[in-house]
Order: sequence, then C-alpha cells, then structure tokens
Amino acid sequence: MKRFTCLLFVAAGAIAQNQEEYSGAQSFQFALVQVPVWVTDDRGLRVEDLKQKDFELWVDHKRVKVEKWLRSFSEPLELVFLMDVSGSMALGQKYGASVDGLNYVVRNLMTGDAWRCIVFGEQALGEIADSDRPGDLEQLNRIEPYGKTALYDVLSKANTFFEGKNLGNRAVVLFTDGNDTSSDMTEEEMLAVLSVLDVPVFVLGIADGFIPEEPNTEEPMNQASLRAISEISGGITLIAHNADEFPRFVADLRRHLRAHYLLSFTVERGSGERRHGIEVRLRKKKKSAIRHRKGYVGLQPEWLVK
Repeated sequence: MKRFTCLLFVAAGAIAQNQEEYSGAQSFQFALVQVPVWVTDDRGLRVEDLKQKDFELWVDHKRVKVEKWLRSFSEPLELVFLMDVSGSMALGQKYGASVDGLNYVVRNLMTGDAWRCIVFGEQALGEIADSDRPGDLEQLNRIEPYGKTALYDVLSKANTFFEGKNLGNRAVVLFTDGNDTSSDMTEEEMLAVLSVLDVPVFVLGIADGFIPEEPNTEEPMNQASLRAISEISGGITLIAHNADEFPRFVADLRRHLRAHYLLSFTVERGSGERRHGIEVRLRKKKKSAIRHRKGYVGLQPEWLVK
C-alpha cells in the first residue's frame, strides 16, 4: 500500500505540473482542472451549437464557476496508443486486427494531431513510433506477442507517455484482450490513479471467439474491468466479439476520440487534497447524452456559484 500511495502522489504531481497556471505573483498557488466533455443527440451525433451558458459544472454536488470553456471538436488531438503484445493476443488473430485498427485511426487523424505508440506485455516495452516517425509503425508487423500482461501497471503510467504539449484534446487508446495476469497493482489501485488524470481512456477490446475456429485464451475477458477503466476517465469501451463487427467498432472509436467541449475550473494547491466528484449538466437539450470524467484529486474549487 505504501508503494501505491507514493505512485498516486507522483501521478497527482505530474498532473499539477501539466495544468495551466494563472499569471501573476501568486500563480503557483492555483491550477486549472480540465474536464473534457462529449455531448451527443438521440441519433448519437455530436451536438455542436452549445455555448458556455448551456453548461453547469458541479463538484461534490455544489455548482462551480467555469473558468474556461472551449469548443474542442476542431482542436488538435494528442493520442497515446497502448498496444497489448502479450501472448494471449496471438490467439484468434487478435493482435493482427488490433494493428490494422491502430493504422486506420492514424491514417484518419487531422493535420496537427500528434500521437505515439507504446507496446506492452509484462511491462511497458517502449515506444514503437510517433507522429514524427509514422513509418516506424511497420515494426508492429514484426512483433510476435509473447508473455504475460501487466495491464494495470501500464495504465497507471499513462500520463507519463504524453509529451506535455498542453493540447486541449488528449486521449489514451488501449488495444487489448483484457486479461491482466502480472501487474503489481490491483484493479482498485489502478482505477484510483486513473481518477487523478484528466486524460480519457478509450478501450478497444477483442474477445475470444473473434475468429471462431481459432483457439481461445484460458481465462475470459474481464469486461467489467475494461468498462470501469473508461467510465472513470470519461472514455468508452468497445468489445469486438467477432471479426465482422471490428471495422465498425474502430470507426466508432475514431469518431469519439476528440472531445466536443473542454471546461476548466480553478483549484487552490496545498495540503489536504482529496478526491472530489465531478458532474456536468446541460441547461437545455434534455435528450442529449453527456459523458465526462467523474472526479479529480485536489482541493475544493475556490469559486462556488451561490
């Protein structure tokens, strides 16, 4: 538990360093907590005509002043791809399909977007390629999946894989078959670390039976864990049970990556930081669906709307 507490403290510190500060002599005392928000209509399409006045931001059931607001669906995106290369991914052509899916997303990014690809098994094995070296993605085709999966350990380090370009849109995309077999961290500890981050995690899982005639893994996919990962961070989880639905899922994933709106509020830095719940509400368009991160670790917001 001591190791986990230290890791959570380090993660919170990394977030604080990346968050934008106010100018002035006392700027070191404050930080902005960023809340990426997705809003869709009853057809699942992005709602683009919202204004700042249409949003209400609540922390611990108290309304908070929105310090900054941005329509972010046309802003640059920074992505980190996490590619599972453990042995179970070799079964049922799961790894090959994941590589194809990653390449599809990269080909359809916008000008100005940045990305990097990290491969992992029992640990984060390293960066394979990034937006400055896209040709290096070819190396994925030469990897033979092998060994166990430290999924929780790798996810807990997700924020360290970003370059710190301070883009409003950031996201992690995880390709996996969803079985953690060797992490030091527990699922609960990993989720606690993710709750600190302002980066949504999008999961594209491939279940056994993807290719019916192929062999399966010994343990079933932990779908509940994958859905918890995306739920707490504001992302989504898509589980492909067969090869026919996989291309549609990849296309859906790409469509969801870029946040629609970005809300920010002020918190003071200091001792006594703890976890707080976040809720974003719409003042109109009641039929719209809204998705966002569920909390942050820090002090209570300074500006509360009375």
